Amino acid sequence: MHRKKDLINLNHNLNYFKTMKQTPQQKAKELLNYYYILIQDIGGELGQEIVVSILAKECALFAVDEIIKATTPLTSTYFWQEVKQEIEIYEE
Repeated sequence: MHRKKDLINLNHNLNYFKTMKQTPQQKAKELLNYYYILIQDIGGELGQEIVVSILAKECALFAVDEIIKATTPLTSTYFWQEVKQEIEIYEE
């Protein structure tokens, strides 16, 4: 139930994200940091930074994929495709 609500919120905020004028690199880092902190707060244990980073990356990729699916015009998905590429290559 919470996951569906989170996806709706992400989709709802799509227009807000577009107006923020962030680069794909900045948006990728923002999403990764958001999920890292969320996972760490929920149950990340000290010494589990690598696992938390991997989970955060998977969550960010999932969120971006959902945004891409919900965004139909090609011009709108281009930014999110770039964000996805930045997340995939991101290393701390």
